[in-house]
Amino acid sequence: MPDAQRLTLKQPTPSDCTAFINAVKISTSLHSPWVTPADNAADFLNYIENANHSKAHESLFLMHADQLIGVFNT
Repeated sequence: MPDAQRLTLKQPTPSDCTAFINAVKISTSLHSPWVTPADNAADFLNYIENANHSKAHESLFLMHADQLIGVFNT
């Protein structure tokens, strides 16, 4: 049986910026008008700063084979 890639959850970091913004561009029509995610580097950095340092809001990235495949916000 081939090695299966595991799904992992991780806190977002600045190094995830490009992958996140690319995913936003692809999924805008799906999520609009319900959510308006960060679509540029400055807004992304602000988003993860708030998410990673807040007890009221947290964000986790779902990864598969080191690729971003989903975002969970609480």
